[in-house]
Parts: sequence; structure tokens; C-alpha cells
Amino acid sequence: MRAFLALFLSFEVASAFSVKKTNTTKIEYASHVDGSRQGVFMITSGLSSFAELCLTVENGLTDSVGSNVVLVPCAAAIAAGDGREMFSLQEDGHLLSAAGNLCVSLSNGDEETGSLVLAQCDVADDVFELEGSGQIKYGKNGQNCVSQRGTAAGQVNLALGAAVSATSNVPSHGPIQAVNGMGSYWASKLGFTGPVEFVVELGNTASLDAAEITWEFPAKSFSVLIENAGAWSEVYATTVNSLYKTHIPLGSSVASKVKIVMLESHPLHGVLNGHALYGISSLELKANGLRTVVEDCATAAKTADCRDKYFLSYVGESDPFPAKAPQGESPGLEAAQTSLAATTAELAEAVSKLESCGEAKSFAAKSIQRTMIASRSEQSGELSSLHAASVPALLKEARAVIVLLRSALM
Repeated sequence: MRAFLALFLSFEVASAFSVKKTNTTKIEYASHVDGSRQGVFMITSGLSSFAELCLTVENGLTDSVGSNVVLVPCAAAIAAGDGREMFSLQEDGHLLSAAGNLCVSLSNGDEETGSLVLAQCDVADDVFELEGSGQIKYGKNGQNCVSQRGTAAGQVNLALGAAVSATSNVPSHGPIQAVNGMGSYWASKLGFTGPVEFVVELGNTASLDAAEITWEFPAKSFSVLIENAGAWSEVYATTVNSLYKTHIPLGSSVASKVKIVMLESHPLHGVLNGHALYGISSLELKANGLRTVVEDCATAAKTADCRDKYFLSYVGESDPFPAKAPQGESPGLEAAQTSLAATTAELAEAVSKLESCGEAKSFAAKSIQRTMIASRSEQSGELSSLHAASVPALLKEARAVIVLLRSALM
């Protein structure tokens, strides 16, 4: 009964959650803001793509030295509401992130391996010049221009075809089947009691934006770790997963390996013929397909997709406060989401034990099977720290478990 009460309280918190309105104050940009900043603009790419792309500060980290300057859909950058897409060209040639106090710089000062990032505005060579041809020249020698390096715009899945291994698996469902995009799945041995590790080796270090796990047999308790320079660090952990999809933001974490450590299977969804197991039908490691770099202007101009061309869209004013309102409320929503997930997992554990309750045995077994099928087909959201689709998916799972347990006890 206490579990029911806790679940309904959590449900009420999540359902009643609302964003408080705040007064807004628009920021207007004149031709010279605060006496030093030139007009503020967005930098739109001429690259052939699925959507209009803009140069932005990755993840909106405009006050963090080393933040990558990347191409993302302009609409998504504007919707973030934090000014990540706005820049200003200073009188001394520095390209300033208008939402902070850092300037665009070439990492390591190396044209071959470096990319554009944010740095302090005191590097003499980090100067930019806008050309009538659409190119943006970099450096005092005027020979290099801003361009893109990579195969295509948008996110790519670095796990696709990568080397993988697992500490437990069924021969007919090996680890490669979770990353080859062929529609099958990896599965651990039935009833394997120890922790199971699933490792992806990327070969080279990469900047990862997110990990997305689609479970065949979900783990209730698991963690995700990444390796960089020989050191492992935990980037995500949960003991209350009840969903078939997990989205984990990685915030451009640099890694050469990714490891999922599964500690406990889900009592309803992580069971086959009465035996616990783990299964992953798809693991995707998302990364930006392009890096913003500088290269010889003449060489860049020969690209067929116009990746060296940029166009400025000047900004008259911006209003960051509508985006700040929901951001300020996110801790409350995240707390309610965590509480609901914990109680849902607790109830799922109780439902799984109904098979030993005499008269309820047959009904419980059939109900559990129906719930597993419905859950898998209906869940389209992901469980993460405040991912957009996670709350509806979690509420669906909570309702399904409540109905199942209530029906079994009547």
C-alpha cells in the first residue's frame, strides 16, 4: 500500500508540474554594443544539407574554454534560447561569442589537427575576416579559411560496425548484433548472476554527444563508463530503469571506449522463460559528423558542397528569459521523474513475485506477458536526465504496472 501511495504521489508531482512564467527583458543589439562589440549575427553555412545549418557553441557552453564550435540546425540552436548561435566580429578581428566573453580560436594552433573552439580573446593570430565570396579568412597571413572536415552534416553513429565484446552472450546472439544495424540483438546467457560488461572500442578518440540504448531485455540497474587516455570514468548510472529505451547525454565527452556494466535485470522485462538475462537490440554512440577547421582557402573553395561558404544574418534583439524559465524548473521535474522511476521499479519487483502467490499465479503470468508486449510496443521515449520524451514514456510504464498489480490483487 505504501508503494501505491508513493507512486500516486510521484505521479501527481510529475503530472502537476508546470513552468512558472517570468517577466522577460529583451536584449537589443545596436551597431556597437557596449562600445566594443560590433553588430551581432548568426553564421549560416552554405553547406548542402538536410536543414539550414549554423555555427554554434556546442551544448551552449559559451563560458567554457575549449567548447567546440560546430554546425547544427539553425532552428535547434535558436530554440535552445541561450545565444549559442550568436557571434560578433570585434574591431581587432576577434570573433566573439555574443553570449559570453570568449572568442573563437584554433585549438593547438595547428591547422592539420586543430579545430575551432572557444578561448580567451588574447591570441594575436585568432583573427577573422569576412570575404565577399562567402569565405571567412582566418589568421594574419590571409591564406586559410574556415571550413568543415568530415563526411556529412548531422550526427553519425560511431558504434556502427565498431569492435565490440561482452563478458556473457548466447552464441546465436553475439555482441556484434547490437551494433551492426541488422535488426537482431545481443543477449547474455540465461540466469547469469554476475555483472555483465558490454564494451565498444572506437579505435580512435572521439567527441561523443550521446549514447542511445534500445533494450531487448532491459537492465534495471546499470552504469555507463567511457575510457580516455587509459582512464575509465562513469558518465551515467541508474538502479531504477523500467524502459526499453535509454538516452544518455554525454556533452562532447572524449572517449576511445564505451562500457555498459549491467548489474540487475528488470524483474518483468528482463526475464525469459523464468530466467533473468540482459539484451541490447541497438547501441548508438552519436557524434557530430563534421569538425569546424581551417584550411587553405583555395583548397577549401574546390569542395563540391560549399562547406567553406558562410552567410551572416544580423540579430536586432534576443530574449533569453523564456528559455531560462523552464531551465530553472528542471531540477524539480528531474526529482519527480526519479521518484516515479524508483517507485515504478519497486512495484514491478512486487508484480514479478505474484507467481508464488497461489491463486494469482496463472493470472499474474498471463498479465505479465501482456504487459511486456504492450510496454515494448508503446514506449517510444527515453529515460535520461530530463530528456524530452522520457516523462511520457515513464508515465505509460507506471500506469501499466499499476493496472497490472491492481488487476492481479482484485
